[in-house]
Amino acid sequence: MAAPNWKNIDFEELIESGVSEQYSADSGDNLTRVFKVLAGHRRDFAFHVFNSASDGFGAIVYPGTRARANTVNFSPFPPNDHNIFTPTVISDIESQIYLHNYVRAEIAYATVQSEEQDSEDLPDGTYATYKMNWTGEFIELPGRHLRWEGTGEKVKDDAFATKLIPRTQHVVTWNRVTNPPWSAISKCRGRVNKTKFKIPATKQTIGPQTLLFMGAEPEITFTTEDQSYWSLVYTFEEKSVTGLKTPDGWYPPSDDPMAPPPVETVYYGWNHIWNDATGEWTRARVWNGTDGDAADMMYDEEEFKDLFEFQIYPV
Repeated sequence: MAAPNWKNIDFEELIESGVSEQYSADSGDNLTRVFKVLAGHRRDFAFHVFNSASDGFGAIVYPGTRARANTVNFSPFPPNDHNIFTPTVISDIESQIYLHNYVRAEIAYATVQSEEQDSEDLPDGTYATYKMNWTGEFIELPGRHLRWEGTGEKVKDDAFATKLIPRTQHVVTWNRVTNPPWSAISKCRGRVNKTKFKIPATKQTIGPQTLLFMGAEPEITFTTEDQSYWSLVYTFEEKSVTGLKTPDGWYPPSDDPMAPPPVETVYYGWNHIWNDATGEWTRARVWNGTDGDAADMMYDEEEFKDLFEFQIYPV
């Protein structure tokens, strides 16, 4: 049986709701609204607060803000309230207090921060949260490619220097998804971005071939209205290496009008490895019996934009 819609829920906002706001530099804005709700409708009321709005941030919004509901707390009215019922037996407690009496409902809101927001890059009714982690990998640089600063003398061949290559993990959780893009998830898993990719819910744009899609962790929520919503946790690993050797033809930006113009940024990503012979990062191909540039790249390239589009099924 589907849950009642808003018009079938007995509730009204209390005068005491007014302006109830608290601002904190550490935790953002804390905002509240207070309602009177029929006790027997309280679960339906809470469900609609979190799930009925098309924007995904709760059907009862905080006026003038983009705050979304965090919690709904129900409590009895003060003893002097006219609708307090004094039970005499257990059956009265259930039938009167929990079904026919009214309770006080306080909705606590939190403003949407920069890492958790609607995005113009996402379908309507969905939103994303974002988390960043970091890791790294070590490579050894042989001495024959190194020179001592000051003297220019060559470092001994049997000596090695260790360089840490930082890596960034981007975790994007896409919420309230009705039709997950299963085909895109399967197609992109284990591949790198073919072109620059803008991560939804952030302003980050990642260079080509530097972002590896690890896969998705899907979770489904079924509602009492015979609806279902998915949350998709996407994990991306970024590897963008600063070159140890300046690319030929590259010049830094300069205010000198006679200086050569700078070239486009060089990205050393997942298909680049350290070339011990030349002392620089080079794209390597997996030999499959085909010579030259026709051989396979270590990581295939794919466009990632379809990861944040609903799956379209044929009619």
